[in-house]
Amino acid sequence: MKWTLSSVPRKSAFRIAAFFLLLALTVLPGIGASQLEGRKTVRFIKGMGHGINLGNSLDATGLRNYHPEAGELDYETSWHNPPIRKELFQLFHQTGIRTVRIPVSWGDHMDENGEIAPVWMQRVQEVVDDALGAGLYVILNTHHEAWLDLHTADPEGMESRLEHVWEQIAKRFAAYPDRLLFEGLNEPRAKNTPEEWGGGTPELRDQINRLNQIFVNTVRRSGGKNNSRYLLIAPYCSQPLEQAISTLIIPDRRCVVSVHYYQPYLFCQRSGEPVKWDAAWEAEMQEMFEALAQRFLRSGVPVMVTEFGCVDKGNLQDRIVWTKAFISAANRYGINCIWWDEGANYKLVDRDANQWVYPELVGLLLKRTAGR
Repeated sequence: MKWTLSSVPRKSAFRIAAFFLLLALTVLPGIGASQLEGRKTVRFIKGMGHGINLGNSLDATGLRNYHPEAGELDYETSWHNPPIRKELFQLFHQTGIRTVRIPVSWGDHMDENGEIAPVWMQRVQEVVDDALGAGLYVILNTHHEAWLDLHTADPEGMESRLEHVWEQIAKRFAAYPDRLLFEGLNEPRAKNTPEEWGGGTPELRDQINRLNQIFVNTVRRSGGKNNSRYLLIAPYCSQPLEQAISTLIIPDRRCVVSVHYYQPYLFCQRSGEPVKWDAAWEAEMQEMFEALAQRFLRSGVPVMVTEFGCVDKGNLQDRIVWTKAFISAANRYGINCIWWDEGANYKLVDRDANQWVYPELVGLLLKRTAGR
């Protein structure tokens, strides 16, 4: 007679079913739970879509070097941008932009013990509240931090300071929903050295892994929703170069790799005469995305390009072609990208008038595909 579960007495059948369920939960959970967590992270990040940075506002630095009497809140407008208003976030949401990255510099607002000024923390919280209230995803980071210099003579002191900064930030936002993401480092590098803008040395890349782990550990143990909050980590200098990404350690399955892309330099960054579009650049973009896919995406680790863009040289049509090629390549891999808008050369939105300056470029940020 063919044995089936139905041929077993009901009580015994329940026991057999319970046994196999217990076996599945005890023998298979390690890999299965990790893969499930990774898939949840990929789905969540993909849902954020492409976005925009609000640079040169809360990340402004150096004001007291020239105006010692300046107050904490004077920094926000010191780099020639108006105060951030909630109407700006409402414009983003109405247009279809889902994500805003809010760069913040904390170093100029800390005392000798590393305590962040309450009025500054409160202002950052107000801006985050306005963005979340408009229905956006928000990325909050540490930006333009002079003390985060990898060739410092006191690496332990730098690590301790990073830990204390994120202790304060994580505690303040512990109850916030998962639409708020933290990004531990921005372009971490050995400043003013031959290695500054490359892929780093083995020693520098090891230091990056230590800093990323400190950031993740600090946030995770801070309580509230931070135990499961999505966190962005960076390779050396946030570079998508093979040297930088090949040894990057992923602390846990709710981490996202953050990289920047401004290539080719003569077209995207350097001031001067406009440079005409070259179709070879599209192949270079493809190679960069393929390298990220090989290293991270195919292992279930999501990637975001948290800064990209090209400066305005009166060459709008070429900028459209470059941006379209970049977004198309990113979409093929399911990678979200966040345009760097600092209110000047990369400006997409007029923050005073609360309107788009280049709707043609903004429209490209709204184009998404399912990705690979």
